[in-house]
Amino acid sequence: MKKVLIEVYVPALEKHFDALVPSEMKVGEACLLISNMIEEISDKNFRNDNAILCDKQGYVLENNKYVSDYNIKNADKLILI
Repeated sequence: MKKVLIEVYVPALEKHFDALVPSEMKVGEACLLISNMIEEISDKNFRNDNAILCDKQGYVLENNKYVSDYNIKNADKLILI
C-alpha cells in the first residue's frame, strides 16, 4: 500500500502537522484519521467531527474520492478546516 506524507495546516490552531496517509484511502477517511491524530497531538485542543480537507488554493476535496484521485504527492500541503 502506497502512502504519502503530507503537510496539513490547521487554521484553528495556527499550526502545521505532518501526516502519512494511504493514497488509496478515501478523502473522508483520511480527514477523520488526520483529525483524530491532531486531536491527540494537540491535547484535545482540536475537535472537529465535521472537518474537511482543502488544497492550498482552498478547493474542497470531496470525501467520497480517493486521495490518489487528486494526485496528492509527498510534501503536498493541505488545509484542515
